[in-house]
Amino acid sequence: HLPPLLIDSVGTGLSELPVNALTDYARCPQRFKLHFIDGHPGLGEGLAYSMQTGTLVHKALEHNITQPQDLLPFAEADWEKAVFDEAIALAVRFFKLPIYQHLRQTAVAKEQQISFKLDRLTFNGVIDLVGNDWVLDYKSDRTIQPQDHRFQLWVYAAALNHPHAHIVYLRHDHIHSFTKNNLAEIADEAYASAQNIYQGNYPATPTTEKCAYCPYLAFCSDATI
Repeated sequence: HLPPLLIDSVGTGLSELPVNALTDYARCPQRFKLHFIDGHPGLGEGLAYSMQTGTLVHKALEHNITQPQDLLPFAEADWEKAVFDEAIALAVRFFKLPIYQHLRQTAVAKEQQISFKLDRLTFNGVIDLVGNDWVLDYKSDRTIQPQDHRFQLWVYAAALNHPHAHIVYLRHDHIHSFTKNNLAEIADEAYASAQNIYQGNYPATPTTEKCAYCPYLAFCSDATI
């Protein structure tokens, strides 16, 4: 029997999702299902730590915070001190490094909320930083995998009709830029993904590398590890 959320072949009953759901779907549709349809919390202390770091980095960048203690209001009581120190160290890189100067100087908005309809689904998100013709997302990831985030950046750019989208990899002092042509190439794929999500197509696409870092590994029978 199919679980109750996937009752019919017409669609899953989904209507709204966060933009990062497209990132999970791009990595592995089965991962998307376990997270957003089945509601599994996922496992892994390393994952929790990196999510906490990511949350605090974004708060530091949003509020121009440069001292670890000023992040306390945005955290849970049991978070390790190391998370605060690491988040500040990463945020300060964006505030100070010359590689980011142009982005700092040409930004016109922070934390801009968007809602974007793609096929029969609406994707909601918050753009970290916006310029007159670009959108930007900060990442505190340990690896540079811009392809994983292509749908997220495409939605941000499409929602504001901006021709450029950037990912800032704070751990690597690296900016990955999607050009207008890159974004145009992603469009068809993004629509196809939204259709597949709506129709309930969630095949596993396992690889040793992806499965090794997947928080839903314990719940997946298709993993290759």
